Amino acid sequence: MDDDKKLLIDTNKDNLARVMSLASMMDGKATFILTLALALTGYLVTQLGPYLDAHAKWNTMPNWAPACFYFLDGMAAASLGLFIATAICVIECIKPRLTQHTGNASPFFFGSIAEGSHEKFKATMKTITPDMIIDTLADQTYDNAKIADAKTRNVKHSFKLFLWGLCLFLGFTILRPIISLAK
Repeated sequence: MDDDKKLLIDTNKDNLARVMSLASMMDGKATFILTLALALTGYLVTQLGPYLDAHAKWNTMPNWAPACFYFLDGMAAASLGLFIATAICVIECIKPRLTQHTGNASPFFFGSIAEGSHEKFKATMKTITPDMIIDTLADQTYDNAKIADAKTRNVKHSFKLFLWGLCLFLGFTILRPIISLAK
């Protein structure tokens, strides 16, 4: 194989590795966001019991207490809804994606390899030419870049949802003790 083809193959392999690394990094960020969202959801739910107990006594509280309860109810409900939406968006991000956007079966893609027989795979790998390797690596890089792009968009969207939910969660958590002072 001449040096130009080897350089093209190596360049395409490196490019594919970078794209796959980006997709893996997005999965890691998504998992981190999911962990935070679920932990804060759990904490929020545990705080609702004492809050609902105080809610039941609002008739004995000052006149401003019902308005405060409505405000806190809205914050808690919106925060919970945003954390759930974050979890759904993140799960969408980390689910396996197997779409081959180029429409070309690749002897380097595990799904294509697994669909055929062992003998067919070996025959393909023995007869593949350098030009076919370059084309296949380019197709594989394109397919993985589309997947990495979708994952990146999902992570960005889930991060925005999480931040809004976090702001409301912090507001609820900080303002909730005011109700316990109103007796």
